[in-house]
Amino acid sequence: MSQTLKWSVNLNPARLSPFRQIDELYDRTTPTIEQLQDLGVGFVRLDLRWEWLEPEPGIVDEQMVAWYHHYLTALERAGIAVYAILYNPPAWAQELAVRDLAGFHEAWRRYCRLCAREWSDRVTVWQVWNEPNNYVSHLKDDFNLFHTRSFALGGWRVTLPVGVRWDALVPLFRIARSELDPDAFLAYNVIANVSEFTPVTYPGWTEWDHFTDQFMQRAGGYVDAIALDHYPDTWVPGSGPLHWTPLDVLSQKVHDPRSAWYGKTAIVGEFGYSSCPNVDLVRKPARIRFFPEDHSDQTMHDWYAAAVPCLTDRLDPAKWPHNKLHLANVYELYDANPGEIFGGDHAEVVGIEYHFGLLRANGDPKPAYGFFRDWIKGRIQPQAVAPRKSPTNPLGLYIRGSAVSKTVHRHVSPALYALFQALRPPLRRHDAGILSMGAVMLLYQWWRTATRSAAK
Repeated sequence: MSQTLKWSVNLNPARLSPFRQIDELYDRTTPTIEQLQDLGVGFVRLDLRWEWLEPEPGIVDEQMVAWYHHYLTALERAGIAVYAILYNPPAWAQELAVRDLAGFHEAWRRYCRLCAREWSDRVTVWQVWNEPNNYVSHLKDDFNLFHTRSFALGGWRVTLPVGVRWDALVPLFRIARSELDPDAFLAYNVIANVSEFTPVTYPGWTEWDHFTDQFMQRAGGYVDAIALDHYPDTWVPGSGPLHWTPLDVLSQKVHDPRSAWYGKTAIVGEFGYSSCPNVDLVRKPARIRFFPEDHSDQTMHDWYAAAVPCLTDRLDPAKWPHNKLHLANVYELYDANPGEIFGGDHAEVVGIEYHFGLLRANGDPKPAYGFFRDWIKGRIQPQAVAPRKSPTNPLGLYIRGSAVSKTVHRHVSPALYALFQALRPPLRRHDAGILSMGAVMLLYQWWRTATRSAAK
């Protein structure tokens, strides 16, 4: 594989045809390939959607298989390599995962075998599953493998993940390794942002690097690459485009012979910026907005102008001698169509997911598209960018509080639970959690606002 940094862009086929219309997929193939060529990327990260390929158990949609062949052939002719994602389980497979784990794994084997048979000669990187540590994925209706528990909270019924189903997750990688081509290059991806938003922390797995420690100890032999998904300024609001601390952690781990991560290829699996206008998290008793400052097409351009040169320097192949591939993937090529996700535009937090595209849903480029294209093609040079200080808002206080409380999450809590287990066995670690300092600060903020309002 190449020893130069390659740029990739994400393309979920659902952005081409949200309702899986075959004619629409074919109609949009050529314009999309032309757009990718204009952008100048060397890779495209593409979902091989299980729910599209096998909508019913054992029933393969041959029309969809044919379209994927058509599309991957067009990419090959354009000189664009494929970074394929094995994910998007159909509803019937999700039900199997709950009631018949062995049946679910057998269905997964069948899906992997199908993808290997059809496209093993067209795929450079295979990503197995998607962000298995993303315990807020249910907010956008993504399926994931967690133990859950329901709680009553002020008349509301809340379901929270309380542990990882390692017995469900690890075999997915073992099966993929056995069913794909022997030389297949397998990636595990992990999102580095969700721990910033965790009101309750479960020691040992909710921090992304702790999760990866446990994963690599169980399944490290089945993967070749660790792909970091990180969204400074969007999923870590107000952090600034130069906030790449997780990449430092990744570098430390893959270069440490004592680590289970040692020697793995490190890539950036997802990064980007949503141009979604600001959204309200809470309106009463205190108004809390998601971003400390409004997002727009222009702030998206400015973010890319700072983040991309920073990443180019950090991902210099000379700094990653173990890498078999040097790759960074932008999320995403297209915005979603209005109404495609949960029927909204940007009135709620999940609406932020609409606006990561370098292109609008109709194909019109945003300003960031022009910058990224010119950077890839070497038409512009990096400029010095001073770290930006964002104004503080209640969510910012929450995130800062969570960061402070990580010392408790990472070190004090596991020790206390280990002691408790020794004194009163058995206690499964995922059965208990600690309220994060960020949550404490936020509750205090609400309480102060409510009591002041009542006093008036």
